Amino acid sequence: MAWRVLVVALMAAGLALPDTAACALGDRLEATVRALSGFGNRMTGSNSFNGSAAWLKDELQRRGVPGVYVHTFPTVVPMDRGFALEGGGVRLKLYGMWPNLVRTPTLPPEGIVAPLCLWSGKLEDLDNRTVEGRIVVAPFGADRWLDLFQLGAEAVIFLAPESPVQSASASFLDVPADLPRFYADSDVVPRLVDLARKSQQVRLTGRMNLAPVIGTTLIGVIPGHSDLQPAALVAPFDAVSPVPALSPGAGQSCSAAALLELASELVRRPPGRTVLLIFTSGHYQNMSGMRHLVKDLQDPDADFAFGLADLLSPGESGANPAGVAQSVVFFSLDLSARSRLLSVIPARVPYRRRSLAPPFTDALFSRIRAFEDEHRGGRRVVGNGLRRDGDRLGLSGVPITLPIAAAPAALAGFPAVSLPQRTTVDGIWIHRWIFLEMWTWAPWRSRLSSSLKCSRICLEIPT
Repeated sequence: MAWRVLVVALMAAGLALPDTAACALGDRLEATVRALSGFGNRMTGSNSFNGSAAWLKDELQRRGVPGVYVHTFPTVVPMDRGFALEGGGVRLKLYGMWPNLVRTPTLPPEGIVAPLCLWSGKLEDLDNRTVEGRIVVAPFGADRWLDLFQLGAEAVIFLAPESPVQSASASFLDVPADLPRFYADSDVVPRLVDLARKSQQVRLTGRMNLAPVIGTTLIGVIPGHSDLQPAALVAPFDAVSPVPALSPGAGQSCSAAALLELASELVRRPPGRTVLLIFTSGHYQNMSGMRHLVKDLQDPDADFAFGLADLLSPGESGANPAGVAQSVVFFSLDLSARSRLLSVIPARVPYRRRSLAPPFTDALFSRIRAFEDEHRGGRRVVGNGLRRDGDRLGLSGVPITLPIAAAPAALAGFPAVSLPQRTTVDGIWIHRWIFLEMWTWAPWRSRLSSSLKCSRICLEIPT
């Protein structure tokens, strides 16, 4: 069976766009990132997350998407119930750090009472200093914090950094170790440092539990005018950080912002095939949103309360005859503010599943090559991670830990590829979790603007 190809290419540097149009696109992308990160904590299931989901649904409808459907699912997230430090006549609000596997930094009801100790983050500064029985105040990103507990520390409080730190994932472990860790936001740092310099006796109290919540996946449907198999564009819109209660996720909004612009383009130029615009959440909870959606799309007995089945195949309302999405091809937008380079790779990470290049690979890169020839003077700017390509050697490297939004669809047997932005040799930021950002837009403005400001989103659907 010959595959019809949906080509989605996100090109940097304003390809095929006049400067004014490219900047207008950049302004819209920036506005979307600001709006989403402005909700504060977009951890799946939080009140702010629910607000961002409602805003995104309204925005899709405002841009003219004719059908927007909601699919809900259960998941579990660490929920910060409040932490505080009392001593020296003050009470300071703190935040719990990400759990060590399943062990949260919850404290006993009576809390922890101990003197504070200020540490610079350098191991040599611990010489001739007593750490045992103390609460250590340390810089965020200090990579030897585990040594403090080995020396007998009761707890560690990380200070808000002056600029974003790339080693944030080093602040938690993959084992359920009972090592209480906390985060002090910038507004309390001066008073906390002053107390630590005085070795003030303080009491730490608070708890964080793993709470069941309901996540939301939004599905915008652009109906096609032919019987070509549907295509799905997938982007996560939730966020996560090493401090669960502080997850505005500016950088994590890039994919959703790009998908919104694609939605506007599809409304202006209706496609030949039906296109699904899937804004998923639970991305950082083992991609629970996509796993539940793919299961329901594939299950002939699934009850589609959100009405999607009737649009994708004929049949009894509310049923899913034969599995409505068996012919859907998935394209995953896994974009980052940290690179202006693009690649096309199999949608298999984090699953250990080998996959062949999809049957539309040649047609896909034929059209990408034509685009590069016309607008980049023949220079290859898109990496080919689907198969070995002599013209694109060295262009397809991406962080191997990148969780790909469409991976559950590929695992279920659907054809799926990912379009992530590549790392560069001088900009590698590979660690255990990608996109662990707790900062809002402002610290990333220059980098995000340079990446998004003059971006080109080109969508072609041949009929």
